[in-house]
Amino acid sequence: MIERQLAQPLKPEEVKFYEKSYIYKHSKYGPNSPLALGAPSKTKRNAVLYRERLYFLSNAEEQSKFLKEPSKYTRVPTTPLDIPVKPRVAVLGLPKSGKSTVCKMLADKIGLVHLKMSKIIQSFMEIDSVQGDALRKHMKADGR
Repeated sequence: MIERQLAQPLKPEEVKFYEKSYIYKHSKYGPNSPLALGAPSKTKRNAVLYRERLYFLSNAEEQSKFLKEPSKYTRVPTTPLDIPVKPRVAVLGLPKSGKSTVCKMLADKIGLVHLKMSKIIQSFMEIDSVQGDALRKHMKADGR
C-alpha cells in the first residue's frame, strides 16, 4: 500500500521541472520503459515519479501496471537465481597471529576450502610456462 502511494503519475509538462531538479533523477532504465525492455519506446508522455526517480513508460496501460506494483518493476536481482552463491572468505593478520588455525577451523566446521599461498606459488612454479619461468627467475633473484 505504501509503495503504491509513493508512485505518482506525471503530466508531460511536469516532467521538465523534475528533470531540471537536482533531487530527482532518471531511473536506471533511462528513457526506456522498465516493462518493455525488449522493445524500447522513448516517450515522456506516461512518466511516473517513484522514490526520487523518473520512469518513462510506453503507454497508459504500462503506466497503470507500474502504478499498481512499482516495486515489482524497479527491483533488479543482484545475482541470477539459477546460480548458487558461494561465500568467499579471506583471513588476514600479522605473522603468528593464528590465521592458519582459524582457516583450519573454518574448513572443518563450514566446509570451506583452505588455500595456502605457499603451496599455490610452488605448484605454479612447477608448471612449464612463460609465467612460471618469470616467477622462478624472480624467486631465484630474491634468494628463495
